[in-house]
Amino acid sequence: MDKELKYNYNEFVAFLLLYASHADLEFSTEEKSKIMKLLPNDDFENIYNDFKNVNDFQALQIILSYKGVYYPTPEQKEELISKLVVQFFSDGNFDPIEQELLHFLEKLL
Repeated sequence: MDKELKYNYNEFVAFLLLYASHADLEFSTEEKSKIMKLLPNDDFENIYNDFKNVNDFQALQIILSYKGVYYPTPEQKEELISKLVVQFFSDGNFDPIEQELLHFLEKLL
């Protein structure tokens, strides 16, 4: 994956939500459907392919690389956290692994 910033806001959010959606090692139809609403189908497939081709560390590096771009203020950070919470609940279950990831991302972001 190229290290330069290449995602617009919705593409970045889709990448972040893909990362969050895989925390419990299950990617439900509901989770996928919510993310797909952010992007045209081809764009979703490109972001999903990017996501599948990086490891966990690389995914976190990508997420952090956008900190100054899409969530530099506390308000923007809270907006992203809110999107994560909605995504975690999209499959009807906010399990302990997802709760821990949310806590981790709140500190990281």
